[in-house]
Amino acid sequence: MSGKRFLLDTNVIIDFLQGRNDLKDKFLSSEYMAVPHIATGELYYGAELSNNSAKNLKIIKKSGFI
Repeated sequence: MSGKRFLLDTNVIIDFLQGRNDLKDKFLSSEYMAVPHIATGELYYGAELSNNSAKNLKIIKKSGFI
């Protein structure tokens, strides 16, 4: 496997979901992206504890990362 490959951590996913458009170009140019299970758990945990958990959970599910 050659080309750009990314292992995404929670902070990068959150930045992307909050609108960092420069990340979109990097993701689109990648050959492979992976999200560790721990990052998935952290995203759901953070969303559940947020002030608007229903909205944030919907964003996570719609994102395509999980």
